[in-house]
Amino acid sequence: MQAEFGRLQYKHLGAFRLALAFLVVVQHFVTNVAPAGALYDAVLPQEIGSLAVLIFFCLSGFVITEAATQVYAEKPLAFLTNRFLRIVPHYLGALAVSIAVHLVFLSRGTLHLSERVWPDPDQFIDAFGIRNVAANLVGFLPGANRLEGFDFIDIVWAVRIEMIFYFLVFTCLVVASSARRRRTGLLASAYGIAAVLVPLLILSALGRLPEKVGLISYFTFGAALYFTSAGKRMAPLVWLSLAGIVLHFATLSPVNAENGYLRNVPLQAGLLAAMLGLMVFLAFRSFTRLRAADRWLGNLSYPLYLQHQNVEVALYSLAGGFSYGVVFGGIPLAVLFSYGAGRLIDPMVNRLRDRVRGGRLAVPREPRLVRAAPAGNQAT
Repeated sequence: MQAEFGRLQYKHLGAFRLALAFLVVVQHFVTNVAPAGALYDAVLPQEIGSLAVLIFFCLSGFVITEAATQVYAEKPLAFLTNRFLRIVPHYLGALAVSIAVHLVFLSRGTLHLSERVWPDPDQFIDAFGIRNVAANLVGFLPGANRLEGFDFIDIVWAVRIEMIFYFLVFTCLVVASSARRRRTGLLASAYGIAAVLVPLLILSALGRLPEKVGLISYFTFGAALYFTSAGKRMAPLVWLSLAGIVLHFATLSPVNAENGYLRNVPLQAGLLAAMLGLMVFLAFRSFTRLRAADRWLGNLSYPLYLQHQNVEVALYSLAGGFSYGVVFGGIPLAVLFSYGAGRLIDPMVNRLRDRVRGGRLAVPREPRLVRAAPAGNQAT
């Protein structure tokens, strides 16, 4: 199965992935904590962090499809296990910090959430109850938000979307494994998903299905792009997914649903196209230098995404209000705190993932066939 997809080449997606996480951090710190003024007005309508999350979904489609085809083609349970090992430990670590931060500042009466409105004390009545805490413990799972009265990590919604994609890939791996004698596989599964994709996207665009259904096209774009970069004839699915991305973006409301401000739609469209173009460029290029550094930077993206809001809430509560100091001091502090979380969690978890994977991740000096996991993308 591995030979079918040719030689693995390192893709410099790590620094790109960290840059996307950094855009999320910048958007949250500026739009939640910065005083009203030029900086706030410049960042708010562009929604750079929201656009970055969309590209994250494309990247996941790429690297997770690479992992599925090159490492886990005959090991669907190992695939799903390693996805949980990547997602859950960092989530639980961020959840523990979040609960502690909320408890400390709530007890002092100085808690300020990552919003531009002061929190309503009534929303914390059941927040620390057993039922709500238990619901938050599984908050990374799709549908868990329906069980929660208060979400300690509200940005985990994107992880729930990711988990849906992981379960879908797991299903494809099971089907491809059992259908081997009938000459079907992951490629056939990808085209089968595409057949279902079109009506779902149309119904979502017409408002008959939730807006988030349109996010499917971002994952399928990344998956189809991987198959294409590996020499498979998947151009129709690439263009279909790209059309789905355009359809999803075009049907988004020009007014932000939560805060009521006007989105800068033309500039957002240009930024989204530029980031997609950069991802495509990186997907088809293999650089021989700075691979270890690129992989190290990529490893920081997930803890930074989860932990930065904890730093933001803590500093925001200490400051007692909007502050440029929190913005410009909090962003580097969030990076350092996330790095520490990674150093604490990753070594132990990576050893477990190596066992499940059946081999240790390596960073080859030259492009070569890898027996175990694709070295280029830690997300796998």
